Amino acid sequence: MPRRLSPKHVRWAQYFQRFRFQLKYVLGGSNFLADALSRLPQYDSKREEVVQATMPPYSRKNAKLDSCSRTVSFEDDIRAALLQDAWLLNNPGLLTQRDGLAWYDNKLYVPQKMRSRVYHRCHDSKQAGHFGSLKTLHLARRQFWWPRMRHDIETYVKNCYICAQSKPYPGKPMGLLQSVADPNQPWQDIGTDFIVELPEVRGYTVIWTVVDLFSKQAHFIPCKGLPSAKRLAKMFLGKWEAGKILIV
Repeated sequence: MPRRLSPKHVRWAQYFQRFRFQLKYVLGGSNFLADALSRLPQYDSKREEVVQATMPPYSRKNAKLDSCSRTVSFEDDIRAALLQDAWLLNNPGLLTQRDGLAWYDNKLYVPQKMRSRVYHRCHDSKQAGHFGSLKTLHLARRQFWWPRMRHDIETYVKNCYICAQSKPYPGKPMGLLQSVADPNQPWQDIGTDFIVELPEVRGYTVIWTVVDLFSKQAHFIPCKGLPSAKRLAKMFLGKWEAGKILIV
């Protein structure tokens, strides 16, 4: 069975028909002149290439010195915040004063204004890695102390936005979206939803939308806040008969 040529091969055949030539086989080792025809030409350039080397930025900063400077700055900020801390002013005898700082059982007392920096150091930083509340609490208790420390750290970790994004969903896997079959008559399939947090007008802040999926007829009912399930059922049955499908 003859091989079917592609359009590209047909164009080549038509082009080579212009010439008269004979095909002869030559060993590859002897056909060194044809080798140059298959190579990519590289022309000599009169421009001298300049090799550019990229060097990493050099810094004479010492990591330990940088850490010490941040610690000194943190302690200086605590000294300034202690002068206005309400809890320390009301409980002066419960802590030990040393070097302008307040200590509880050899742990640094952190005033209210400075606790966000402890949260960042013990939970949000790259070294902390967004641990859970228990590990964050153990890490903070190595150096710091303040009243209701456990409660504050648990609340902070619970409300951490990055942790909430990374945490796996505790419930069952979500089901796939299913399309609704086309209704055969008006008010057979009904869709309903609420538009909330609207500017108050005559006491109304919510709009209840009810849409007939057959005719696309829509009703908008103003409500004074979100109604209860009992109130909503009473409002619905008072205006429409119960359809076969209700999409909320």
